[in-house]
Amino acid sequence: MSNIVADALSRLDIAEEEFSAKAFANELANEEEEFPMGCPLSYKEIAFRQKKDRALPNKLRTQPELYVKKPYIFSDSTYKLIAKDNKIYVPKYLQHKCAKWYHLTLMHPGEQRLELTIAQHCTWIQ
Repeated sequence: MSNIVADALSRLDIAEEEFSAKAFANELANEEEEFPMGCPLSYKEIAFRQKKDRALPNKLRTQPELYVKKPYIFSDSTYKLIAKDNKIYVPKYLQHKCAKWYHLTLMHPGEQRLELTIAQHCTWIQ
């Protein structure tokens, strides 16, 4: 029995350098700013933006009873995200993106319904 996929892959014109450790490291370095586009927020992007939020470390330090780091798992990756009242803290940078996605996805639900829906999973400082 022949393996059609392996045979097809072996015939591709791909240079050995494209599979090197250096090429792989470069690909990972570029990954920092690449986030999924089909969903409002990925755990990866939230974790990245939480690290960039200058006010957040102060909140963790001064209000440890409110702000905690919790593991969130997606696929085979785990992200330590900051949560408040068991809801993911959305940094200021992502708040508009989050609200816009929910607004469009829920087909313009109105202000109160939009806020209540977002508040089921997310929180941010007004």
